[in-house]
Order: sequence, then structure tokens, then C-alpha cells
Amino acid sequence: KRFPKRPFYIISVPGKLKWDQLWAKKLDEQGRLKEAYEVYCGLLDLPLFEDEENDIRLAQVLTLLLLGDTRKAETIFQRITIMTVRQRCRSLHLQSCFDERAGEFEEARQNLLAAASEYDSNKDVRLATG
Repeated sequence: KRFPKRPFYIISVPGKLKWDQLWAKKLDEQGRLKEAYEVYCGLLDLPLFEDEENDIRLAQVLTLLLLGDTRKAETIFQRITIMTVRQRCRSLHLQSCFDERAGEFEEARQNLLAAASEYDSNKDVRLATG
């Protein structure tokens, strides 16, 4: 373990945000979803722009879905406000997950197709993720 916790010299909000997001992704990849969720909750205590807060909430929702807490995930999902195009693609994917869990498979399929078409039609999303 090179860095078991955030280094003391990361003091700026953007630095803390980036470090903790990377840390939460690492925990997600390791299957330590509960710990990742706690990191995301801690990030919401920082003074964030609405766009950054939406990114964190979308990550929280996905983590909660993986943990099996659909009700709490849906509550957080409802709090997400105006989104960028990239966030819109992620939210359509998450909405399809909610639809699938509710047994609405055709609606889930439509949301996934909408996310794919929005992703394909927007040059900025392809550049940002590619």
C-alpha cells in the first residue's frame, strides 16, 4: 500500500475531489462497494459545483445499485438536477437499470438505446471518453 489514505499535502478542493474520486473508483474495482459509497458521501461535504455534485451522485447511485439498495439509489437519483450531455448518458443507463429491476424490460431497452444514440450523436462525449 503506497498511500493508504490521502496524502497530507493535498489540501485544495480540486485535489481532494480528484484524489477521493480515484480512491472510490479503486474501492469499486476491488469490490469494496460500501467503503466506496462512504467516500462518495464524504465528497458531498466539499464545496462543489453543481456539475461535480451530479457526477458524485451518479457514482453513488451506481454503487448503491451494485449493493442492491434500489430504494436509496432511486432517492438519490431523484435529487440530480440539470445535467451535462455526458451525465445524461449515464443517467439514461441508470434509469434503464431501475426499469430492469422493476421488470419493465422494454422501457429499460428504450433507455439504453437512447443513451447509446445520445452518446453516438454527441462529438464532445466521444472526445471526452475516447
